[in-house]
Amino acid sequence: MQTRVKGHSPAELGNFISIPGFERSIKNTVIESPVLGLFGPPGSGKTMYCRQFLLEGQSSKEYCILLSSDMTEKQFLALFSNAPSFEPTFFQFLPISTIVSSKVDRSRYLLEDYPEAQNSSGSHRDDGDPKDLLLLLDRIQQTISSIRESKANTQGPHNAPSVVEDLEKPRIRLVFDSVSYLEHFFADRTVIKFVTVLLSLLREEAVSGVFTFPVAANANAGREGVAYSVSTMLDGIVEMKLAEEKGSPSRSIRLFSLRGHPNTPTKWVGFKIGDNGQLKFEDPRSDTISKPCTLCGKPIKGDALMYQDNPFDTASCMDTYKKLSSVYGPSISPSVGLPSDVVNLHFFFIDIVGLSDPSLSVKRQLEKIAALNTLVRSCSAFKGVPKDKKIVLPTGDGMAIGFLQSAEHPLRLSIELHKLLKSHNERMDVDEKLGTRIGIGSGHVFIHNDINDNQNVWGPGIIMARRVMDLGDNLHILIEGNTAKGLMDLKDEYRMYIKELSDYKIKHGQTLKIFSAYSDDFGNPSLPTKLEGK
Repeated sequence: MQTRVKGHSPAELGNFISIPGFERSIKNTVIESPVLGLFGPPGSGKTMYCRQFLLEGQSSKEYCILLSSDMTEKQFLALFSNAPSFEPTFFQFLPISTIVSSKVDRSRYLLEDYPEAQNSSGSHRDDGDPKDLLLLLDRIQQTISSIRESKANTQGPHNAPSVVEDLEKPRIRLVFDSVSYLEHFFADRTVIKFVTVLLSLLREEAVSGVFTFPVAANANAGREGVAYSVSTMLDGIVEMKLAEEKGSPSRSIRLFSLRGHPNTPTKWVGFKIGDNGQLKFEDPRSDTISKPCTLCGKPIKGDALMYQDNPFDTASCMDTYKKLSSVYGPSISPSVGLPSDVVNLHFFFIDIVGLSDPSLSVKRQLEKIAALNTLVRSCSAFKGVPKDKKIVLPTGDGMAIGFLQSAEHPLRLSIELHKLLKSHNERMDVDEKLGTRIGIGSGHVFIHNDINDNQNVWGPGIIMARRVMDLGDNLHILIEGNTAKGLMDLKDEYRMYIKELSDYKIKHGQTLKIFSAYSDDFGNPSLPTKLEGK
């Protein structure tokens, strides 16, 4: 009898094996029952990706097998506990460590006591008995057979209502997490032989699967060891990588290769792990990048400019990155220290209002400068940024601080400083009170050493911040237009207190859009004197 599942023939159904994160880019035209290799460093999200692979299989009415090297049955259930669609009757859990290591003489693997068990390359000799792996292979085969033999085609395990309609064989997904665990007990060649036999079994039984390897994404490029040897036998390779952005993990994934698909999209796709364990992927077909610009850190709206898998906000940022990477290497980015050439900085520019008043003694002027320095240094928004991620330039009556990572730093520093200023001024006499004005702007600058061999900067970025500050009166926090819009796009709270004022023409016919940040606790809601009538 010809069987069908909701309008699809068995031949058609074999092609509908989803690979989480890449369904759209490969249009679901995946080879039948593929077995993929998932490579990535610890913490990159391999286990959660496998979880999603199995849950999507269950939602497609497939049975699932999870082999884990480091999970107990309790941990297995906890992994799926917050998945509302989880149906235990469609899952089989096989703890690799219990099946394999319980049959292995563990004392033989304590290298402190048996240094001869380690060869010159640091890997184990062939101490493990291949028969121990046969036990694991038998358990896998028995599990698959028990699923195949489960009450014909209309009953699931334990008489659960079947979600597979009129199929001769229930479809199965398998995850092996991780193959590298076996290398602790067996020589490389033994593990490779085991995987070869297991792959043959899975293909014979039309089981799709994922084998994980806790190695860096490019570790299989060394053309040696288990990871590379196994990767050559698999139907596809999925790579994951883990980075850090602003103190938080940044994860991405790419489908590196897929058998029968010479035009496999190899673009890195960012993803996040939700509180419920669900993975949310960027659309690999879209050129809209949710990550910030690699150089300036601004949010990217619309189409990003790409260079070496890095997104950029503008051609200027991309060209600057190219110049820097040619000198300092491709790792130059906001996550590394300040280079000594051209870079984009986010400036906090401040000076003391009325410091040049002739009625103030030099001593009082110096006291005000010292008080401002002390207040700025005490701000967590200043202290919390490492020295190699900012540059501080005294200006006589104030200072300019260039932050490498984000335009949020100047704004946070301004808000925190204003709150400290309020407390400071409340306890000071009139001539001791501090009045300040602040300008915030971003742009490229040259970093160089001055005549005293001190680090200094010069360029449009710091000039722009100075011009914005010069427009302010006491307690104004003024922000250049592009920087202000970037902040407002970043967080809704910024939209509440960053307000557009007006345009202002400067030299060479250039026009600046000026914004002001203020609330009850900071800033000045009044229109700056220099903008009146503009």
